[in-house]
Amino acid sequence: VLACTMATALSSVLRQVDLPNLGLLLLLVLLVRWGEMFSAPSWPEPPPPPDRPVVLGARAPPARRDTPSLRQRPPPPPPAMGTIEESEAVSGGGACQLGLCPGFQPPVGDDVPGNGDIANVQLAHVEQCASMCLANPKCRGFEWSGTAKSEDATRSCQLVSSTDSRAGMAYRDFRLYVRGGDTAVKAPEEEASGAGGGGGADCLTQVQIEEAAEKAMGEMSKYCDVLQVEIKVEDRHAAKANEIRASLAGRDKPTYAQLYQLILGKTFQENDNIWSTLRNPFQVEADTSPSKLTAAQVDKSFQLLGHTPEFAVELGSGRGSATLVLAEQLDAAGARGCPVVCVDTWTSGLDDMLGPRTEAKLLLDGHSSAYWQFMVGMQKAMLKETISSKHVIPMAATTAVGARWMMAAGVRPDLIFVNPGRGADETSLELALWYSVLSPGGVLFGAELAESDASFDRDIRHFAAKRELDLLDLGAGAWGVKKPAA
Repeated sequence: VLACTMATALSSVLRQVDLPNLGLLLLLVLLVRWGEMFSAPSWPEPPPPPDRPVVLGARAPPARRDTPSLRQRPPPPPPAMGTIEESEAVSGGGACQLGLCPGFQPPVGDDVPGNGDIANVQLAHVEQCASMCLANPKCRGFEWSGTAKSEDATRSCQLVSSTDSRAGMAYRDFRLYVRGGDTAVKAPEEEASGAGGGGGADCLTQVQIEEAAEKAMGEMSKYCDVLQVEIKVEDRHAAKANEIRASLAGRDKPTYAQLYQLILGKTFQENDNIWSTLRNPFQVEADTSPSKLTAAQVDKSFQLLGHTPEFAVELGSGRGSATLVLAEQLDAAGARGCPVVCVDTWTSGLDDMLGPRTEAKLLLDGHSSAYWQFMVGMQKAMLKETISSKHVIPMAATTAVGARWMMAAGVRPDLIFVNPGRGADETSLELALWYSVLSPGGVLFGAELAESDASFDRDIRHFAAKRELDLLDLGAGAWGVKKPAA
């Protein structure tokens, strides 16, 4: 306003002296200078941030803004009990690229049984887990999951002091990173200098990535019968799996009552259980055929285990003749409360459908009579007190489903008996699944190896050879393998 007033007055004076053009020129100059005075900054440019130095001859980077960009990670939520904040995580170690971490072999889809014996913590990034392991001289590896939550019994970062005893299968989406070794991924600077450890590079070369991927596949082939097929707890079952694990309070060998409740969905009571209230709608008689499994073979499996079993599983119980032998020997050894989970569909097998139809293999309303023969046989033995009433728990499921359930529940039997009668390759898959469930130091055994068909014999020998296990003779055609202890 002041500029306009002065310009108007000056123009009036100039017109009076007959100099209109000069007045307009002076007005224009005055307005231009006045605008520059208000638009030009009156303070110096702020210095650049200390971590972004100005390079001579280059344009200075813009000052850091308070508003985070879309590429920045959001701030972590408040830590829950048992978790570690990012600020508390050990620093150091190289950046992990495409799942590969400097100082560790390429990750494999495998599992070290149980939670980490060094740490079971919730971290935000795999680099933090790798750094914690590198900072601990006792840490030989870690397991990492990008989906585990702080409220889970098994959190995202598991540090272990040994990776020698492995399940042979992955648990959920966890990946096992083994420290050091000839296949450890090194940062480019380390490869050039030959030095180990240290900070590592921000990225790996394409050649390193391809070599690491090839080594990872080779590592997987040692433990997986079928590559790129994972056995894990599906995301949709994770909540229930964590609920089961929480109810067991980390116990991997539950009591009979606990397994009865989890598998059958009801509380075991002495006078109100599936054996005392069993109905026999078809009036089926128990199968009294003798078992080819002998008491001496069961005793040798106990000797191989080194102690009386705490938790046993029978795969393919059929009509229960072998179940009775196993239960009787548990009683004789003083383990009257040892649960024996009998996993079977109790439907017709190929031997039933392609073999001779006998009275013991009748179909009832289109369904095999095997289930009722099994249940009636167990009830009869319990009423006669031939076996304890706290052994047998039927799990009417395929052996694959049974193995997945035990993986989810986090339970590990120390003795597994495998009945023969599978088709070609079925035993191989079954053994791979249940070996991953078997407790470290546990025993997997069966009978009739010498009398079985060629495919059963081949699958068992292939299984033992692939895992470099000794296939032991338990007498009269029985076989056994012992899983290495942790």
